[in-house]
Amino acid sequence: MSSTLNRRDLMSAFTTFGAVLGLNHFATGMGLAGSRPQWRGAVIDTTYSYELDLQSEGIVLLGPDEDTKKVAFTIGSQQSFSERSVIINGDRMASRVYQKAEMVKRFGALEPETVSIQPAPLEVLAMPESPESGRMIFHCADRQISGQVTNLLQVPLSPIWLDEMAAVLFKDKAKLVVGDRVALSADLVTKLFCLEEVRETSIVCEVEKANETQAVLKLSGDASGRSLDVATKIRVNASVRAIFETRTLSQLRASFFEQREKGAISPAYAATTKIKLDQTLAATEISAATIRQQTDRSGSAPILVYTSLQNHVEFQHTPQWHLVLDQKGAAIWRLIADGEPMTQCNMLFSSEQSKTPLDLKTFVSEVESSLAGNLTQILKQETLKGANQAQVFRIEAIGKEDEIELVWVYYLIQDANGRTAQLVFTTEADLKDAVGQTDVLIAQSFRQPAAPVAEATNATVR
Repeated sequence: MSSTLNRRDLMSAFTTFGAVLGLNHFATGMGLAGSRPQWRGAVIDTTYSYELDLQSEGIVLLGPDEDTKKVAFTIGSQQSFSERSVIINGDRMASRVYQKAEMVKRFGALEPETVSIQPAPLEVLAMPESPESGRMIFHCADRQISGQVTNLLQVPLSPIWLDEMAAVLFKDKAKLVVGDRVALSADLVTKLFCLEEVRETSIVCEVEKANETQAVLKLSGDASGRSLDVATKIRVNASVRAIFETRTLSQLRASFFEQREKGAISPAYAATTKIKLDQTLAATEISAATIRQQTDRSGSAPILVYTSLQNHVEFQHTPQWHLVLDQKGAAIWRLIADGEPMTQCNMLFSSEQSKTPLDLKTFVSEVESSLAGNLTQILKQETLKGANQAQVFRIEAIGKEDEIELVWVYYLIQDANGRTAQLVFTTEADLKDAVGQTDVLIAQSFRQPAAPVAEATNATVR
């Protein structure tokens, strides 16, 4: 599942803010779907409105180790939303209505890219991907959203986790006094900084000023852990105001530094991020009916939509899938679970409108020829229904490459206009059962709404 990527290829992987700061697509564990309980919980009575401003700048390291290039980047994001907390079987969630969310990214001399929610408002249920992880998944009430939008909404020091920190601080007292000091648990630090695991932490929250109604807290320290497949270190220095009457935190002002190693879906980088978050009481409450509708969907992982503008293709995928490369005529995706790459998907797109579509028998022959001496057996061959009356051939094969037993799933997608796409999913044989048929959703939802700009290709993808 290796691939050789040049600087342009790696830059193309940065289609989201999350890919840079390690928050991309918030991969879920393979067993997440269906694990959530049915509606049993409480709703916090008060709804708050939040204004968030995030500014990040740093250096990303691109290219092979012997010829690594440093590329500067900046990211700015502004969000305006209301949030009402929900607790189900002890799990903290949040019902949100976004009025605005926008992000502008700049990498080196490349043209800036803007991501925003369209149209607003956007109603979502924000919930942790798993009890152990700090990243969240977002269930949308009325539409499917893209991975770019979910990364836009995924921010560190999110209100949902600041609310949990407030519960820790106010656990045994109604007021805070100067000198109060709490060492934050690894579990809470994991959530606050959208990580997957924290191994060591020295982050503490200390009361610096206090009167009869409120206190000013200092959050500072270091932590090291893991996000997705790589080691991560953070250092934070933040100020936050605690309101005694409502037992809430507001007016966050934070600066934190994050350094991340190179991983399977992103290069190494170092970045400093500054966050401003202001909270006010919302004039309009998020209704319990809206929350109930959203939580009814929380039992399974959300389905995201990916659109490639340069290739004019679109398909649906689960949050475990991460974009590695998207260039003219080709793309590479990887499925990450529990921090490990599980499957790689190579894609080729063709603009050629074939007058004589391939039949299944011919495609099987092409697959056998492509695998050559690596093939052991064709396990399955079938025809599936695709989007917009597309014909989808699926071939599952098993064999060995470099002494490793692999399973390949090949797809040939031919739409009603004669345009074609070829996909191949490569998985180590012992991971086949864990991965399941996550490939089917991508293939059956695959569409080419307009003639792709990619050059035609007749090769069978490996």
